[in-house]
Amino acid sequence: MARRIQAIDGNLTYNKNSQILLTAILSKTHVEDIFSEVNIELKAFERVSIPMEDIVALKPNQNSVLEDRQLKSYVAWLVCRYSRPSLPTTFNKRIRVADPKN
Repeated sequence: MARRIQAIDGNLTYNKNSQILLTAILSKTHVEDIFSEVNIELKAFERVSIPMEDIVALKPNQNSVLEDRQLKSYVAWLVCRYSRPSLPTTFNKRIRVADPKN
């Protein structure tokens, strides 16, 4: 679930934090073809369940858009929660050095 916020803290943008992502979306204004930036906060642990039959009825919101850079950041943020290494890199490097097979 996204929540509107006043300002973006750079420490929570572009996947610097695996729990919270701050980004901006473009939202259409009352003037035709003019968009303004709206800052939003996404928290990994705040999820919403939507029944499948309700998802089918949803239509894309043409008044709000994620730019390509923000979309790529959002997707990478979602993926990083599931594709992280199981052991720290330093530990893996030490094992490689100590392993007689290498």
